[in-house]
Amino acid sequence: MIKSTLLWEISKVGLESSSYIFGTMHVRDEGAFEHAESAINVLYKCQRLRCEIDIDDMTSISPSLYLLPHGNTLENYMSKKQLDKISSILHKAFDFDLYKHSPLLPLLTINKITECVLSKQYIKSLDAHIWEKAKSLKMECSGIESLEEQISILRNIPIDLQVKMLKDLSRDVRKFQESVSQLRKLYINQDIKRLYKLTKKSLGSLRREMLYKRNVIMANRIADEMSNIKTFYAVGAAHLYGEKGILTLLKRQNLKITGL
Repeated sequence: MIKSTLLWEISKVGLESSSYIFGTMHVRDEGAFEHAESAINVLYKCQRLRCEIDIDDMTSISPSLYLLPHGNTLENYMSKKQLDKISSILHKAFDFDLYKHSPLLPLLTINKITECVLSKQYIKSLDAHIWEKAKSLKMECSGIESLEEQISILRNIPIDLQVKMLKDLSRDVRKFQESVSQLRKLYINQDIKRLYKLTKKSLGSLRREMLYKRNVIMANRIADEMSNIKTFYAVGAAHLYGEKGILTLLKRQNLKITGL
């Protein structure tokens, strides 16, 4: 039975040193930082950090990769009347300017709306905070996945499906707010089982691309590089739990996983 904790030790027969994996949230909300101190205390024991992606690489990415194709905006995917209605709903509920974000891929717009539900009490997201701490300790820092791999996943999600998700959000903003607030609460409680199930449900048909396939890639890369170099892995908390989660996949590769 999987323990309810965000922080895990990874060990392998024949190796003297263990590594660690910690479930993060990619936000600046104070709830995300509830367990940051315990994670940083373990980070001090390590020699290198692997986040989902190399956070330094994000500063060099072309903004065009986050935009709708061919210079399109949301006006190309719905009527002016529909767009005005959704814009009005989002402005009233979140003080969110949809027209300002109209050229963005809708999935990224949804991420920005999610941030409106949460607080922004920290300058950087939890992932970036851990990254900066590791850099200050002169640790080797890199990504488990490449930035190109993550962008490829994002851009391969059909635009019509992304637009539908945005429309669905606007149809029941209270349900969306409650879902985000529930994820925050589950994270604070380190309830990785229910957090995974809620995330899986919210992703719908995208769960295979955004959870399962990425879990396999990350678990394989973690297992392949297990050595006596103590490594701290920081991944989104929803990737940890489940039969197709990283923890189970690592166990299947004869690694010992111990909740801390």
